[in-house]
Amino acid sequence: MRREDGFSLVELAVVIIVGGLVLYGAVYGAYNLMERASLATTKQRMEVIYDALAAYAQRNYRLPCPMSAAYNFRPEPFGTEDGSGNVGGNIPNGCQQEEGLIPHRTLGIPAEVIVDGWSRPFTYRVNGAFARDTLAVAMTEEIHINCRTRHWMELDPNDDPNAAPVTWRNKNPYLAYFCCGHEQLVGATPIRVRRTAGAGGQLAYLQSSIGTFDNVPDAMQTTMADGLPATDPATQNSIVPVFYVLSHGSNGAGAYEYDGSGTRNALVMGDDEARNANPNSGEVWDYEVNETTMAQTFDDLVVWGTQDSLLSRGKSRMSCQAPKRFRERP
Repeated sequence: MRREDGFSLVELAVVIIVGGLVLYGAVYGAYNLMERASLATTKQRMEVIYDALAAYAQRNYRLPCPMSAAYNFRPEPFGTEDGSGNVGGNIPNGCQQEEGLIPHRTLGIPAEVIVDGWSRPFTYRVNGAFARDTLAVAMTEEIHINCRTRHWMELDPNDDPNAAPVTWRNKNPYLAYFCCGHEQLVGATPIRVRRTAGAGGQLAYLQSSIGTFDNVPDAMQTTMADGLPATDPATQNSIVPVFYVLSHGSNGAGAYEYDGSGTRNALVMGDDEARNANPNSGEVWDYEVNETTMAQTFDDLVVWGTQDSLLSRGKSRMSCQAPKRFRERP
């Protein structure tokens, strides 16, 4: 019997299956490439933001407050820190809210940088005690003991060094307030970074010993026998996380809506993603995710920093450990 030209059903089925597998592989490969590109863009933009925050802190000895999440990304004052006025020219008298969006105009960076590689806004949080205008801080406010050592203090040039009592003063009180905090930190919500999963995840940095502030009276201009604090600064921690920038990852769960409503999306979140979406806790979960499978129950990405990491970033030679290198704030 002569065989008819063409394919049998079995042959067609094999062709369809093989074609489907090839197509699936191509689509999956393209998806992975797009995810990797989005991830790379996100990390690059987070570094740009970190650099901008560091440069701002080095100039102003404070961090900017967040931009309100209720701004609708178009009219003024979009892009400036909340509370800075219609054109962003004022320094707020404390942050009206400690969490929101990146104030890109205040930082001098492009607007596209404040969204991640998946086109969702980054979340920015700051410890409000480090966003105060240091020039407006009263010199009678108490300060952490770590900024009252011989490295930080000097004799008042108006005093007779041979007469008692001798008055000591801080060489750079504005920067000391940023490096070591002040009594306003006692009532501020601390930022805690957790590096492992779960509600009791391991803390990356221990919170400062707040009681140290109360034991140091009249810290900026005070009379001391020899200019040294009574407590050993080495036993006290004044360097703490002061900000974080958060991408809600590929799945975007918990990110602010991009419509100016000031609300977060209602996408299904894992437990730690839900914790990262809580604007009141001051805690952020930052641990390794599988970058080859970003769409999972936790895919958030975080960068965070301390006073010292901000001051020493880039080409700056500043450090909270070496106050002699500081310049006076203009």
